[in-house]
Order: sequence, then C-alpha cells, then structure tokens
Amino acid sequence: MKTQILGILFLAFCANLTAQTDTIYPIDAKQILTVSPNHIASCEYYMIAPHDGFNLVDPLFRSALMIFDKNGESLFFKGLPGNSNQFFNFVFDFKLQPNGQLSFHNQASPNTKHYVIDSTLRIVDSVEVQLPYFSDAHELLLLPDGSKLVMGYEYQTMNLDTLFTVDGFQMSTQTTVEGGVIFIYDSNNNIIFQWSGFDYFDISDMDYTNLTTIDFVDFMHANSIVLDNDGNLIISLRNFNEVVKINRQDSSIIWRLGGKHSDFTFVDDTLFGFKLQHHAQLMPNGNITILDNGTYHNPPVARALEYALDETNGTATLVWEHKNNIESISIGSQQVLPNGNRLINWGADINAFFSPIIEVTDNFEEVLSINLPPGYFSYRAFCFDLPWEVTRPEITCSYSGGNTTLTVDSGFAQYYWLHNTDSSSTVTITDTGSYQVFGHNGYGWIGSKTIHVTDLTNPCDTTVGVNETLAAGIKIYPNPANGLLNITLPYGIDFSQANITITNTLGQMVNEWKGLNDNVLTFNTNYLSAGTYLVQINGNEIHWQGKFMVLEQ
Repeated sequence: MKTQILGILFLAFCANLTAQTDTIYPIDAKQILTVSPNHIASCEYYMIAPHDGFNLVDPLFRSALMIFDKNGESLFFKGLPGNSNQFFNFVFDFKLQPNGQLSFHNQASPNTKHYVIDSTLRIVDSVEVQLPYFSDAHELLLLPDGSKLVMGYEYQTMNLDTLFTVDGFQMSTQTTVEGGVIFIYDSNNNIIFQWSGFDYFDISDMDYTNLTTIDFVDFMHANSIVLDNDGNLIISLRNFNEVVKINRQDSSIIWRLGGKHSDFTFVDDTLFGFKLQHHAQLMPNGNITILDNGTYHNPPVARALEYALDETNGTATLVWEHKNNIESISIGSQQVLPNGNRLINWGADINAFFSPIIEVTDNFEEVLSINLPPGYFSYRAFCFDLPWEVTRPEITCSYSGGNTTLTVDSGFAQYYWLHNTDSSSTVTITDTGSYQVFGHNGYGWIGSKTIHVTDLTNPCDTTVGVNETLAAGIKIYPNPANGLLNITLPYGIDFSQANITITNTLGQMVNEWKGLNDNVLTFNTNYLSAGTYLVQINGNEIHWQGKFMVLEQ
C-alpha cells in the first residue's frame, strides 16, 4: 500500500492561459447579497463555489469560484465552462486551508482532483490519489506542517441479492459497492496513514432508504473530516446517518454518533439525531456542529446543530439548533464565526432549486443572506480572513476639460469594468456611481477597490472601497451633540492605521485619534463653541467625512 504515491502536479499554465481570452466575466456579488444594518462582520471575505445543478440551457457559467466581502465588493472570480458531459467542471469545497493556501475540487473527469491556489490567486499545485483509488470531492486538508489529509473512494463487488431490495427488486449478485478511504501524506508525499471503511463497517450499517438501484451502492458516502484536538479523525458518514471518531494510530473506531450503532444517547433533540448530514466540525470547546439535511425526517426539515458530547456517560446533548423547513437533498455546511454568528448553507433545496445561504446570530437573527440564481448550488460556504495581501488593480481618476476618466494600472492580461462591461484600461464616466474594474491574472479575475463618485463637479474627490452599506455603518450621535458625542465604526474594516479628526469650520483641529483598536469612540463636546464640526476618517481601507452640530447652551 505504501507504493500508492500522492499525485502532486505543478501546473505550468501561465503562458497558455494568459494568451487565451477569458469570456466568462465576473458577476456583481452585490446582486446576490443582502445585508442587515445589524450585521457585525467578524471575518473579511465570503467564499462560495456556485455550480449549475440542473444543467441549465444557457447558464451564466457552469461553475465559479467567488470571493467577496460583506459589502458585495468582489476580490476574485473564476468561471468555468461546461463541456460535452455537463455534469463535469463542477467545483466543490472552495476554502482557506490551515496552511494558508486556498483549494477547490474540480469534478472534471477523468482528471478529478483538488487544486491549490496561492496568494497570487493562481493555481500552483494539484492533489489527487492514485489508482486503484479515486479522489473524493468532499474534503482535502493541507496542514501547516506540510502534511496532507486526502479523501478518496474505492470499489468492491458484492453479492447483495439476499440483503436488500429496491422497489421490490432484489439487489444484484454483482453489486458495485463504493467505499471511502482516507490517506495522510507527510511533507515528502509519503503515506503515513491509510484507512478503508470496508475494513471497519458492515454493508448493513447503511440506511437502506438511500438505495436507488439494484447494481450500485454508495456504501458510506463520507463527506467531511476534521482533526480532533487529540490528533484523531472525526468523519461524517452521510449514508450511515452517523459521525465517527477514528484512532489515527491504529485506525480503530473510538466512538460512533448516530446511525444504527450509536455509542451516544441524544438528549434534548426532539428528532433524536440527524439524517443524511454534512460538514461535521469541531468547536474549540469540543462541541460538534453538523448540518442536518434532514431529508428523511418526517416531515423533512434541515437543521444547523451543535452537540455537547459526554464520552464518559455516552450522551450527545443538543445545545443549539436552527431549523429551516425545506427539503435539502444534498450538500450544505455550517461555520461558527469568530463573533459567534453562524454561516449556514442549507444545502440543495429541491423545491426552490438553489442553495439558501444565511448568516445568523447566536439568537437566530438573520443578518446576511447569499441568494444564488435559481438552479445554482454551492457545496459549502465559508468566511475567512486571508493571511496575505492580494495585488489588486488600482484605479486612477483624472478630470480635464470637463471629461472624467478612470484608468486602471497595467499588468493584467484583460480588463472588465463592472458598470458597463467595457474591456479597455480607461473609461470615461458621465454620472455619479460606483465603479469597479477586474483585471485578469492569467487564471481568474481580481477585483479592484471600488471607486465611489459622489459629485460630478469634483468627480475625483472619490471615496475608495466604501459603499453605501459600509458608510451607513458609521454613525455619529447624538446629533446635535449634548455634551457627549459617540462615533461608532463598522466591523470588518481595519482602523489600526486610520486617522480620525474633528475640525471646526476654520479648519482648526479640536480632536484626533490614531491607531484605533476600538470601534466605539466618545468625545466630550462641553468645551466646544456652538457651531458645525467636521469628522474625517482616513485610512488604508476608508475615506469618509460627516458633520455634527453643537448648540448654544
């Protein structure tokens, strides 16, 4: 088995792709994003990988990789076309890895594999298992020590004619059974751990209601892996309705949660467990979160769950639950964000034909939603802070002879202006509005900071990278001031390098803050004369100004 070597392919693609024209242009993320004024961001960028789940006749794209912030400003977009077999070129599991790189899986047969993206937002590696095994789209973990945890699957032929029936028909004597495998490779691509579900589970462990054909069985359908704090593995087995913990030293089963052989009793869970679940993850406190697709609950209901496990007493206590009365037939995820909010991808709603994605507070208030076009699904949804800076196109504004032009810097293979689909490096604008340009880096589209032109008489006095939603998050109150002025700043923006000043109408500074670590400022206005005062905020990510008044006392 040690001869099974991980296929790592460095893709020397830049010359070829740069010479080709990418005709799948970015979509405006603001069109699919709804944000509540109460939303407090605790992460920088949302990442989704929408794909056409219903073979649309004329799709915008077959699949795409998208990175955007809470204001809908896109950082990255890569669209993938369909091919002769429209199922393929589906992308899955677009995420930030523990080692600081990005990855996704492309279901493009016969080369189904995971691809690795670095800080240039270009592909630098691919990861796949070797025959007789096949790479699984559900999970890849790239660890900080250079090791890789890779999911795969294998096939066995079994005689199941005496075990199961499907719609009254006996199973075949030559049934093809698909089972899950797990490989861990060290930094030199040597196999240091290999596990096969066929060695530890019986075919009767699966939920028979998942059988749909008499000659093929998807035995376990492993769909997520996470490392426990003790270094062992926690795996979700969808077709068992079960989550299991595997000993990384000897491959044995430590415990089973759910399914037919659960080591735990469910407490405070009125549905007594999950059905056809996805994305079992570990919280810092040891609790487990799960996206319960709930297809076979009666009636069907999707749930985002959190269980506290007591391994000594064998109990799994439901401590948090959020329901959605939809029929979610596949995919889905739940991510607990740093501020306690939950980013929930409810999976494939078979009746609405898309993936509902929402962010809710711990008290169930919906503060953000990502609304994909009908027919599109995203396997998972994540929100992360990127650990590196991206080189983005920069827009320069020029005003001469009554004409205002926006010019993007050179260095990209193609350009695409979002407001008018222009592909030139310079555009002339005749109206106020928001302007963003994308530059193509040879693989995908990288978005500039958005320029906001608010005054045509002085069009180049622009606000950069802050749209109306963000500006609405800056509040000055009470106004007029009555002795104590409060300035609240939105989360999700770095104010550590910002400079905030208060000046009077003569331009004289009356107060200044630098290097902020707090998002709420207070200022004593009792010593100020009556009049109007200007608040200005200037930093790497924001340029904003507002006014307040002090009345005669």
